[in-house]
Amino acid sequence: MNFMTSVYMDISIIIGFSILAVFSMLLLGNRYGAEFTVDTKGISYKSGLREKRINRIVLLLMLLAKPRSSGAAFLATSSESDFYEWKNISKIIPYSGPKVIEVKNSWRTVVRLYCTEENFEKVLDLCRKQLKI
Repeated sequence: MNFMTSVYMDISIIIGFSILAVFSMLLLGNRYGAEFTVDTKGISYKSGLREKRINRIVLLLMLLAKPRSSGAAFLATSSESDFYEWKNISKIIPYSGPKVIEVKNSWRTVVRLYCTEENFEKVLDLCRKQLKI
């Protein structure tokens, strides 16, 4: 492979990712619907209905177009909901400005809780009680 072929491949990859980024911005509109439930058992997460529909459409299109390349679509579909038990959570980091609580296990952030002005303190207190902070 010569230098010019490599340059053309790089340019086409950049253009491809740019088109994908613009498409996702138009489709999602910088919003992602999600529902969080925080209780004494742990933290559960569910994607919004619109996001689930988008995942299903992408999965279907990938299966029709390139079945061997549909792994990313399966991963997106499989992570539409999750549950984190308190025993697996080691740390929280509250951000009072944007009303976000970052929830971490022993080595990474597992979820970020996006709260409202009204429920931020209540959710933060529940998290602190469960972690005995």
